[in-house]
Amino acid sequence: MVVAVGGIWDHRVGRGEDRMIVAIPAELESVEEKVCASFGRTSFFCLYDDQKKEFVFRRNEAVAQSGGAGVSAAQSLVDHHVDVLITFRVGENAIRVLQKAGIKVLKAVEGSIRENINAFSNSMLFPLEETYPGYHHGS
Repeated sequence: MVVAVGGIWDHRVGRGEDRMIVAIPAELESVEEKVCASFGRTSFFCLYDDQKKEFVFRRNEAVAQSGGAGVSAAQSLVDHHVDVLITFRVGENAIRVLQKAGIKVLKAVEGSIRENINAFSNSMLFPLEETYPGYHHGS
């Protein structure tokens, strides 16, 4: 298994129908770290290519926003052609962006990023059914 950190990953090249890109919020750039509890305010997203068995970490540029971080983070995942998001929670505005793009959202399990990828690969994760109201600056 290859771990690539910060490399260039062009999802448009050679993308087959059976290839899936899975995103997981991460506080640190390590697959051995726990899944970050925050979606929009996570420091990084771990992107896993299930065909190549590669992990790539991308900075979450939305982390410093005063409001709308979840929506911006969701749009970033759309822009990176993510197929599945594994997370503990997501706001109602961000989930709309993800659903509109056809990104499947699954509930993370306690454990590392690697353990969650293994659970995903073994079809042991379930759809995330609950959302929460996002933070609205000034309200």
